[in-house]
Amino acid sequence: MIVKLKAPYARFTHPLFKSEGLTYPIPTPTSLIGILEAIYWKPQMQYKIHRIKIMNPIAEIPFSENGIIFTAGMDQIAIDERIGKDMVRTQRRGSMLKDVCYLVDFCINADDDRKHYSILYKRLRNGSCFKHPYMGIRECGLSYFGEADWDESPSVQINKDFGFILLTMGFSPVKKGSVMSRDRQSKRWVSVETNPVFFRAKAIDNVVTVPEVKHDL
Repeated sequence: MIVKLKAPYARFTHPLFKSEGLTYPIPTPTSLIGILEAIYWKPQMQYKIHRIKIMNPIAEIPFSENGIIFTAGMDQIAIDERIGKDMVRTQRRGSMLKDVCYLVDFCINADDDRKHYSILYKRLRNGSCFKHPYMGIRECGLSYFGEADWDESPSVQINKDFGFILLTMGFSPVKKGSVMSRDRQSKRWVSVETNPVFFRAKAIDNVVTVPEVKHDL
């Protein structure tokens, strides 16, 4: 199934530059899965991203945002009174993508996938969603989402190696861990450790192929 996603702005935060707020040049598969789950999702189904087609030129723009050094709470009030509000607040700079448009080729893994495809198609046609989907961060809401034709011609030709991009978060079972995950086979909760999984993203004729995700659990 093919879906078209458009937004005036997008930011897919690079995990190595989270404090600076730098963005990946293309969306990560996990962010696209989050968009699809905002449109339609059930516990017994999973989305799998196959390909991403870049339709518009990649344009990065700088931006600034206000933030705070400390988290809010009773300590925040004491800090404000002691050193002043101006020293608590800070301004961060980062980058965003402008005027983005993507075609996403995906499938649904479920026992009764035909039913889920039918429901998703109706929701895409009617513009329905559980919560408004966004491109990476909530400030970058989608302006359009709907079913599309993969043969649609892009506005620019892109052949580029984007380097390593986050694919997903992997989970490996351990004896003692702070994170719990449910085993897919035994359906039991086990202790795990999280490991980021990256893939080499290369755009060939505007298309980035996403490798298959192999889960340990």
